[in-house]
Amino acid sequence: MRRLRAIGLVASALVVVGAAVAIAQAAPRHALACPGGSILIGNEKGLTGPLAPFDGGELNGDKLAIAEINRAGGVDGCKLRMVTENTQSDPAIGHQVATDLLAKGAQILLVPGDFDFGITAAQAAQKAGKFSMSPTASTVGFPQAVGPLFFEAGLNTDDIGMAQARFAKQRGWKTVYLVTNTGISFFTAQEKTFLKYFGGKTVGSDVVTNAQQDYSSVVSKIAALKPQPDVIYGSTFFPNIAIFIKQLRQAGVTAPVLGSPGWASRDLPKVAGPSNVRNAFYVGSVYFEGTDVSPAVAKMEAAYRKMFGKLPDTHNAVLGYQAIYMLAEALKKAGSTDAAALAAAFKSLQNVRQTGSIIVGFPNNTAHRSVSVIGFTNEGKFKQIESFIP
Repeated sequence: MRRLRAIGLVASALVVVGAAVAIAQAAPRHALACPGGSILIGNEKGLTGPLAPFDGGELNGDKLAIAEINRAGGVDGCKLRMVTENTQSDPAIGHQVATDLLAKGAQILLVPGDFDFGITAAQAAQKAGKFSMSPTASTVGFPQAVGPLFFEAGLNTDDIGMAQARFAKQRGWKTVYLVTNTGISFFTAQEKTFLKYFGGKTVGSDVVTNAQQDYSSVVSKIAALKPQPDVIYGSTFFPNIAIFIKQLRQAGVTAPVLGSPGWASRDLPKVAGPSNVRNAFYVGSVYFEGTDVSPAVAKMEAAYRKMFGKLPDTHNAVLGYQAIYMLAEALKKAGSTDAAALAAAFKSLQNVRQTGSIIVGFPNNTAHRSVSVIGFTNEGKFKQIESFIP
C-alpha cells in the first residue's frame, strides 16, 4: 500500500510538473516588463521652425501607430503612452527638452528627424543610459556621434546618394550642376556619395540656405550655360525645392532636376506647378504620394485620414508609423525597456516588411532599406518609377 501511495504521489507530481511545463511553453518567450501596465515614450519634435513640416507629420504617424497598437492590446499587454514637447527646431532647446522628458519618466526617447537638430537630444538620452531613436533621421555617422543606445530609421544618406547615382547613370546623364543646402548635413552627406558613384562631370555649383526663397541668381547662371547640364542636382527640402523648380522653368531651363526624400511632399506639384515637375525626379523612402500606392500604404493612409482628417503631407508620417511598429517588435524581443537589451533587439530586426518598405537591417545602428524613385506624369501626377534595395 505504501508503494502504491508513493507511486500515486510521484504520478501526481509529474502531472503538476507537466502542467507547469505546458504553461511555460505556452507563455511568450519574453514577458515584457512594464510596472504599472504601460511604457512611457518621450517624443520631442521640431513643431515650429524649419523642421515643422517634417517632424509634425512624423508625430502624427507615431500617434496613429501607438493608437493601433494599444487598441490591439498593447505590446505583450503593455500599453504605450507618449508625452510630447516642442524643440522649436533648435538643438539647444532640444537638449533641454530631452532632459525634461527624461525627468518626467520617459523610458524611451524619440528625437527630431535630422542629425543637426536631433544630436543634442540623442546625446542626453545616451548619457542617461536610455534608448533613443529618430524614426526619420538618416545621416550616416549620426549613431556613432551619439553612442550604441541610439538608432535612426530613415533612408540613410549613403543609400540615397548611391540610388541617385544609379538612376542618373540609367538615364545617361554625364554632366551635373549642383545646388546644395550646405546648412544641413543630410544634404551634404548624400551629395558626397552621389558624386562618388555618379562619375560624371560637375559643370557648376551653388550653395542655398534654409530660408532662401529667391533663386534668380542661381537660375540665371544655369540658364547661361552652353550646353545645358544633363541634370541639376537640387539638394534642399520642400517647399524651397518647389520654388526653385518653378523659377528654373520660368527661366526656360528644361533640364532634369534630381533630388532626395527632402522633396517628399504631396504639395510639391501644386507649389512648383504641375507642368514644371514633368522632368523632376527624387529618391524617396517609401512611395506614399500617388493614387497607386501599395495596399499597406493605402490602409495606413485611410487610418491616418480618419484620425487627422487629411492624408499624410510628407513621407515622415509613414516613417514614424513604421518606426513605432518596429519599436514594438523590439520591445517584445527585449522583454524590457532596458536600453542595452532594447538596442540588441533593434539590431536583430532584419528584412522587416512594413507599410510599403523593406527594412533590411540596422548596420551601424542606421537603417538600410528599400528605395523608391518618384517622378511625375505629363499632368504633374506622382508616379513610382522603380523600387529597389541599394
